[in-house]
Amino acid sequence: MKKKRKKIVIAAGGTGGHLFPAQTLASELQKEGIDVIFMGAGLNSNRYFDRDKYAYCDIPSGTVFRRNILLIFKSLFHLVKGVKHSFKLLKKEEPDLIIGFGSFHSFPILCAARLQKKTVALFESNAYPGKVNRLFSSGAAYTAVVFPKAQDHLNGKIVEVAMPVRQAHHVLPPEAATGYFGLDPRYPILLIFGGSQGALAMNELFVKSIELLKPHNSHFQVIHITGQPEVVDTFKETYASLKIRACVKGFETNMATAYQAASFAVCRAGAATISELIAHEVPSILIPFPFAADDHQAKNAQFFHHEVKGGVHLPEKGLTKEVLAMEIYRFLDPAQSTLRQMRQSINTFKSSQDKKQLCTLICETLNLK
Repeated sequence: MKKKRKKIVIAAGGTGGHLFPAQTLASELQKEGIDVIFMGAGLNSNRYFDRDKYAYCDIPSGTVFRRNILLIFKSLFHLVKGVKHSFKLLKKEEPDLIIGFGSFHSFPILCAARLQKKTVALFESNAYPGKVNRLFSSGAAYTAVVFPKAQDHLNGKIVEVAMPVRQAHHVLPPEAATGYFGLDPRYPILLIFGGSQGALAMNELFVKSIELLKPHNSHFQVIHITGQPEVVDTFKETYASLKIRACVKGFETNMATAYQAASFAVCRAGAATISELIAHEVPSILIPFPFAADDHQAKNAQFFHHEVKGGVHLPEKGLTKEVLAMEIYRFLDPAQSTLRQMRQSINTFKSSQDKKQLCTLICETLNLK
């Protein structure tokens, strides 16, 4: 008799910070012979979700944390609709495990799973857990966390795991990675990106700081991932006018190569970004998104700054082009050995980590290992 394949539902949606690690996990689970179905809000139109690669069901959802009373009622309507839809789908699919990746996109699925008393595991990627994971942690089989401090705000069983990090299909040596972006391996490369959602304010502040920096050091290059295709030409023209060699893109699917080419990064502080910076040992200037839920990006940045010692944390509020230019100049100055020291600190931190892989933990939960 043929053994029945295990089936898992991954409840996820929203930004690349949620969907990239969820899809990395899904690919790893598929290699283990496990069927995976994604459920979440907005998957049928999400630019960060690979609809050709994974089975999925789009689930209505919404957030009640709004100021407009009409929008609150509208969100409640979608939530109720989403729970009903999830209830039917879970009953039909009969998954062996539901894995929640947080955010309101996963709420209806987790709620329906609790009503049906199905086994649920949670994954929390941030130093400060989101509201949905805090709510459901007490009833979960366990919550897998990347940052140890996250467990201070969760209930139930906690397991530390490594972040599922996107891997390059072919890992290029630094010189080849530089060539991929059309740049010169002899000079430092600044990687600027705002995460999966982009960051117009940070993009503009960076360029203004570069304008101040250019007269002092002409030997640097830029990889700029804007997150907004409509502004690519504008930034290309700006770099050309400053005579700075730059590769400007709206989006980059091969971020592993960008990290490999970079001398250091200027970026936001999403959990996936922090994990990738550590994995690729890239020193960074972190400017957290100031409107992130529960200010979790600031907490991630503080972790990278104080515990990993791999970069600096610059809050966006009050940040001037002069301050950012001064920090970039410090990173570029070979006399200060800033980059070498930070890379060594990241490498030391990585060496001290012996965390279980999330895929391994889930396979153990399903009695596959």
